[in-house]
This record gives sequence, C-alpha cells and structure tokens, in this order.
Amino acid sequence: MMARIVKAERLSNSRDRYVLHFDDKTELTVTESLMVSFNLFPGRELGGDELKSLKSELESQKVRARAAAMVAARPLSEQELKRKLIQKGSSEQDAEEAANWLAELGAVNDLEYAQALVRHYSSKGYGKAKIRDEFWKRGIPREIWDEALADYSANEESIFRFIEARLKKGADRREIKRVSDALYRRGFSWDEIRSALNRYVGELPEE
Repeated sequence: MMARIVKAERLSNSRDRYVLHFDDKTELTVTESLMVSFNLFPGRELGGDELKSLKSELESQKVRARAAAMVAARPLSEQELKRKLIQKGSSEQDAEEAANWLAELGAVNDLEYAQALVRHYSSKGYGKAKIRDEFWKRGIPREIWDEALADYSANEESIFRFIEARLKKGADRREIKRVSDALYRRGFSWDEIRSALNRYVGELPEE
C-alpha cells in the first residue's frame, strides 16, 4: 500500500523538524536529516517497506535523544543506560545502538565512570568490596575493574573516625568485633580494619 506526502510543514518552534501530512490523513514528525536521506517531499509516494523503514529510523532517533538526555542528567554505564532505555519501552536493538552511539561519542565511558565511583565511595568511607559490588550492580564490565581500582587507597582517616565514633563507650572485645564486622560490611579487608584498630586500641592478636 502506498502513502503519498501531500504537504511538508516546518514546525514553528523548531529549525530542523517537519510534519509530513499524508493523503490518508496521517502525520509524521521527522528531522531535516530524514527529509534528505529519505528524499521526502510533497508528492512523494512511499511503499509499505519504505514507510516501515522511515518509522523505524524515527524511533531510533527518539531513543538516541532519550539516551542523550539520560546521560546528561547523570553519569551511567553502558549497561545501565541500556536497561533504563528498555524499561522506558525501547527495543533491545535501539537501546544497544543508542548506548554504542554515545560510547563512540565519548558521552558514555565505563572506565571513567568506574573511576569516579572509586573516588566517590572511597571518600565516603567504603572499601574495595563495596566498590566492586557497585561495579556489579551498575553493569561495569569485569575486565576494567582492576584498572578502575588501580588508584584506590583506603581512606584511613575515614576508617579511624568510624571506629572512634563507635567505641566512645569502651573498646572491649565484643565492641571491637561489632565495629570490625561493620567495617567489613562496608567493604574493607581485615588488614585495613586491623591497621585502623591497632591505631585506636593497640596491637590486636593475630587470628
């Protein structure tokens, strides 16, 4: 079935978007780039496959615009971006293409994002295990975890303040175990915890 364009009208609030009016009373809003690439002009007739292709490209453009707005609002990994686009109703293919497009432009960079997560969580008093957990939840590829963590160093002052705040009423064995467990849950290794506890309560026995 053919559809003929009877009028192409530029949107008053846009420099590069047009409304195509078809002879069956349907309308499509397209960008100027699509006008050129599909050779869209009044009198032009589009077959079913060509119209389907045009609508598919329109949807891809919408998904790319949505993806760009998402990463402008806050940093995301490629995997996070894909998940969010699919949740918004995009197809897996369109979500994949949009994420790849932004990665090629440098607007999405998993390594830089992962390094920012390292800085953020270490400054908040969390250790490597917690940061790795965040990597996993946010879809950071495993092959870049070690590189992202290369500049990690335990925030000893943050650990010490955490211990100090929780051992104000005493540092008996039970309280030391409680604060050690809490630090472990925050992602610190036993070596990091021991070093900070030794500074606060003196040498701990080896376990």
